[in-house]
Amino acid sequence: MGIPAKQNNELNGFFNQRQFVESTVAQINKDLLGLSYADFVLHENNEFTILENLIRNLQPILLELSKRQPEQLSQFIYRVDLPEKKFHSALAENQSYEKLAYLIIEREAQKVFLRQKFS
Repeated sequence: MGIPAKQNNELNGFFNQRQFVESTVAQINKDLLGLSYADFVLHENNEFTILENLIRNLQPILLELSKRQPEQLSQFIYRVDLPEKKFHSALAENQSYEKLAYLIIEREAQKVFLRQKFS
């Protein structure tokens, strides 16, 4: 996986909490509402960390959005509130959508964290 090690370690601490993972998946589904035919679901594979599983599960949805109608992918990125510069940088790096999936999960996890901290 092309996940930055420092950020991976910071996020992994939160992704060991089941409620946090479920809230992050729910946030992603909220932002996907009306754009994707399938719900984002965490299919766990014990070979990978939860974060890696989330990335692997999100990549096909991103690919579907980009192939079907690229503006829907842009709309999803807008809903996630991912900076446009990061979006374009992730797409320029590779076409596997791995980096983009990581950035989306990171941003959605930030939303969940802030909501939990300040509610």
